[in-house]
Amino acid sequence: IRDILPGQSMGFDFSPVVVFLLLGLLKRVLVSVL
Repeated sequence: IRDILPGQSMGFDFSPVVVFLLLGLLKRVLVSVL
């Protein structure tokens, strides 16, 4: 269990970063199109 919890904690910490990067890319695409 101790080995699984750190992985889940990193997953929760890593997901917001990925979403933030994806939103940034989408904004760049929208700006380039507009």
